[in-house]
Amino acid sequence: MRIASRAFSSLPEAFEKVLVVVSGATIAAMRGGPIGTKIVLAVVGVVTACSSVPDITFEDNPDAGGGRDALSDGRCVARGPERCDDGIDNDCNGLADCADPACQPTHQCVDPAPAGWDLVAFAPDARPACPTGYGASSDVKSVLGTGVGTCSCACSPTTGSCTPMSVTVSDTAGCGGTTSTASNIAANASCTKLPTNVDVPNVNNPPAKLTFGAGPSACAGSVTLAGGSLAQGRACATPAAKGTGCQGNQICVPKPTGFAGLCVSKTGATACPGGAYTQQRTAGTDLSNDGRGCGACTCETKPCAGTITLFGEADCTTGGAKKTSGPIGTTCAATEDKNYAATHYKTDGITNGCAIAAGGFNATMTGSIAWDQQHTVCCKP
Repeated sequence: MRIASRAFSSLPEAFEKVLVVVSGATIAAMRGGPIGTKIVLAVVGVVTACSSVPDITFEDNPDAGGGRDALSDGRCVARGPERCDDGIDNDCNGLADCADPACQPTHQCVDPAPAGWDLVAFAPDARPACPTGYGASSDVKSVLGTGVGTCSCACSPTTGSCTPMSVTVSDTAGCGGTTSTASNIAANASCTKLPTNVDVPNVNNPPAKLTFGAGPSACAGSVTLAGGSLAQGRACATPAAKGTGCQGNQICVPKPTGFAGLCVSKTGATACPGGAYTQQRTAGTDLSNDGRGCGACTCETKPCAGTITLFGEADCTTGGAKKTSGPIGTTCAATEDKNYAATHYKTDGITNGCAIAAGGFNATMTGSIAWDQQHTVCCKP
């Protein structure tokens, strides 16, 4: 239905007919007839009482307003909950799509795909159902990077270990005399609370030492292909409709629940486009075949190594009146600060007592991946 009213500033001296428009129907009131005279008088009365009436247009077609009624003066008429993907303030709270709190539990702002790339939800090593609102899924096999390069070998103990460790502080050279020891210490490069406090004695340069576990008696090697083995994953197309309410040129899309994140994909082998999407993977269909191989790796035992530093502060900070001891190694040696309780520690360079034997590994990788419908997939790190 459409109703239009026009402003009148004056009446003509004589008029032949008055048009009253209601829902497209026109009533013509002609001078001379009883009914026409009444209609003319009514219109004259209205115009005389109000010589200036503003233009107002009411639209009640919800589709024309993107799910809401809009008045010509800019006022919003809510017609339902926020849709999150149409760029419209559907619920008339002054916020559209991702800017609206109603959308934030289910949607997020992301960088758009560069030209020539497609935005996808990507799971590199799992195949969950596509998130709500996403399009068709594609089962893929993928590797980190390009899958081209060299093999690597990691050696680890099969029996025995360098940890847990213990640290001892003494009041006598050679780490004899009165001592304070904390045991069952795990290797940790982050600031960590000691299992028990270490009482650093009130002597100059108190000596200290680190003691490892018995160490491994045997080691084995684990070989890894460049980029890892082909992993079974899944990609899901993002919705065609993308919302607003984000900063800059970001877009509002449903959260990729169950997926590692949003990535961009492009057919063929190519470099990542840069910007936000820099972590590269190479993917293909399940028909892709991994024909790569690595040689064997021989490992041997080595002495455990590394250091520990003790701190009197819970955040492992130093300077001023804050006290610390270390780094402390396996040889009893003098430290600097004295007369405090060490409560926390950090370790550095702790080894596992295993290493690749001399001549025990050739990093050359043989063969290649036969890709089917190869794609480059680039994700946020």
